[in-house]
Amino acid sequence: MLRYLMNLGFQTKLRIFILSLLVILFTFGGFLVYYAQKARILNTVSENAEIFMNDLSTILDLSAKQYPAFETNSPVYRSMKPVFDSRKYFEGGQVYLIGFDGNYLLHPTREGRNGIKDNANEAMLKDLLNRGAYEFKDSNGYENRQYFRLFEPWKAFVVITYTEEYLFQSLERSRNMVVLIFIISVTIALSLLYLLLRPFSKTLGELNKALNTMSTGEPVDELTVRSEDEVGTIVHFVNKLIHGLRQTADFSVQIGQGNLDSEYKPLSGKDVLGNSMLQMRESLKHATEEEKRRKKEDDERNWVAMGLAKFGEILRTNYTSTRELGEVVIQNLVKYLKANQGGIFQLNDELESDKHLELLAAFAYDRKKYLTKKVLFGEGLVGACAIEKQTIYMTEIPQGYISITSGLGDANPDSLLIVPMRLEEKVFGVIEIASFRKFEKYEIEFVEKVAESIASTLSTVKINTKTTQLLQQSQQQAEEMAAQEEEMRQNMEELQATQEESARREFELLNLIGSLDKHFLRSELSPDGKIISANDLFFSTLEYSLGDLKNKHITEIFPAGEAGDFSTEWKKVLDGKEFQGVFAAKSHGGDKVWLMISLSPVQNRDGMLSKVLSFAIDVTGQKQNEEELRNQMSHFEQLKEQWLRSVKGRKAK
Repeated sequence: MLRYLMNLGFQTKLRIFILSLLVILFTFGGFLVYYAQKARILNTVSENAEIFMNDLSTILDLSAKQYPAFETNSPVYRSMKPVFDSRKYFEGGQVYLIGFDGNYLLHPTREGRNGIKDNANEAMLKDLLNRGAYEFKDSNGYENRQYFRLFEPWKAFVVITYTEEYLFQSLERSRNMVVLIFIISVTIALSLLYLLLRPFSKTLGELNKALNTMSTGEPVDELTVRSEDEVGTIVHFVNKLIHGLRQTADFSVQIGQGNLDSEYKPLSGKDVLGNSMLQMRESLKHATEEEKRRKKEDDERNWVAMGLAKFGEILRTNYTSTRELGEVVIQNLVKYLKANQGGIFQLNDELESDKHLELLAAFAYDRKKYLTKKVLFGEGLVGACAIEKQTIYMTEIPQGYISITSGLGDANPDSLLIVPMRLEEKVFGVIEIASFRKFEKYEIEFVEKVAESIASTLSTVKINTKTTQLLQQSQQQAEEMAAQEEEMRQNMEELQATQEESARREFELLNLIGSLDKHFLRSELSPDGKIISANDLFFSTLEYSLGDLKNKHITEIFPAGEAGDFSTEWKKVLDGKEFQGVFAAKSHGGDKVWLMISLSPVQNRDGMLSKVLSFAIDVTGQKQNEEELRNQMSHFEQLKEQWLRSVKGRKAK
């Protein structure tokens, strides 16, 4: 152990010294706190005992004024006995009254006995002091403390006694805790001392094992640095060497797997092995780049050959129109080039005075885009390409010339390729392709070769399309004439059936209206509430004629009180809601007529309110019966009250 301590660094030795000093100071402080707490408890007990004595003296003074002498089995005894028995000022203590002769006057267990020779009373009765306090041991050997005070009127002493065992129970726990902390602190200190010395020994063993393994060429994990002293510095250097060897091994593996861009940094400028590895990587990079260049040229030739074969197959397919040909070609061309958007413009020379290019087909983001676009010769880049008959390739596109549209919005492409479809110096159209990437030279040459093949096919398809269109036009005209004759015959039959159905429905509707008019007061109201028409039952019930109510507001048939409520419900009907309720109307002769009215809004084809249908039932008889019933009930209540009054009068007599 001492040998290890001597080999420790200054910082480790300083930590051990401070740890030992803290353990000593902490233990010494614990004992100081213990004795200070004991002194504080004794001081507090003395102050409390003085207060308790004053309390008992006050009680005895009041009793002595009434009873000058204390006698056993007297009223004063019976009054003071509960006082002394109930008061226990200290846990495990006693309160009693003892005479000068040593007899216990009041005591929880010894009344009537002489206690002059008891340890608690011997000194007190011998000197007859006014007051005092002293310690003594009881028969069980426990330390006790006693406070007494002379009470002259009854020739006795008032005594409060308690056992220090109860008083210092909490202090005893504190003392045990101090001892326990001391033991724990010493244990922790020894454990920490062991832990401080153990890494030193363990580190030396790990260094020995690691260097022995490295000497055989085997890989070693980095060591754990457990301190920053001299041994820790050695571990740092060994770890640096281990890390460098591992990095060199990993770099060799990466090179063997073909990862020539792997990062590697030599240990220093004089690292022979590391610098040799870097030179080897540069040589392998040069050889790999040559291989990639040759492979790229082969891939480009294969890509062009496969593309020409693919589009040769597409162009050999029979197409019924140039538009169908354009759609298939532009779709496959944009996908094969991995571009984003493309279009084919076809030469339209049907009118020599209006020779122009028209958009035959467009394709963008795997979606067909049928756009109507007409380009004159010389107009824009497409028109310029048609006149010059030369390919136009641009990587700086003018703002707003063309945009690639997707679900995320519009954006300018990074490159634009415009190639004329030329056959024997005659232009049949133009191909325009936009992309977010730049085209390679071999890709542009491929598009030019495909454009020549498209021009040849387009010429043939255009001739076949015209021939087919003429044949179809002739056949279509004959079919259209036959279809028109058949359609006219069917229309006449449908018109006749419709007229018969309309006549039947009109007859049924008139019968339904006639049936309703026999039972309901029917009227039609305009949106502003004026009466348009009404049936005979309406006029006969209310004793009006059509001339009396024509274009009059419906509220004119209601009394003033009912008109306001009806107007409120009328506004709801104008909002498209149906209504049903009972209102009191007035006839032309001034009689009140009760009507149960139902209002239904009628809308036209545009969804606007055109009129309101009103159906009503005369419920005047029901209202009169209800009124008569209420009158009879009122009369019955009056008779009941008269009968009750007469019964009370007879009882009073």
